[in-house]
Amino acid sequence: MQIDADILITWGAVAKKFKKGDFIFYEGDHARFYFQILVGTVKMINTNVDGKEFTQSEFRTGHSFGEPPLFIDERYPASAVACIDTIILILSKEKFQEIEDNEDQDIDESSEPDNEYEILDGEDDDVEDDYPESCDEE
Repeated sequence: MQIDADILITWGAVAKKFKKGDFIFYEGDHARFYFQILVGTVKMINTNVDGKEFTQSEFRTGHSFGEPPLFIDERYPASAVACIDTIILILSKEKFQEIEDNEDQDIDESSEPDNEYEILDGEDDDVEDDYPESCDEE
């Protein structure tokens, strides 16, 4: 699912910068937010008892992730980690549900965000534009 970034911002979403390797949420955390990637790549992972990582899925610019537990009020079955420097729009579960309930708002599954947003991390540097196609590429 992709919701127009302007709609997310209007409803109170904030843009947050995550550095490569930062966790967005952990397996077992309660789902409380809607996440949509403004720029970057995120992978969903599980780690076994031996510490071996298994990638469940990978999401890129424009994609949302982590919604299923949000819809059914459950905990995340996997952790989400930034593969590269990534900017994510984050909206509270309550506001996300208001968007779903509001028939006047358009959810566009094909448009790309086209505006500049204030990034909440206290840093002035920009995220690079040259991204690998996969989390495994360097």
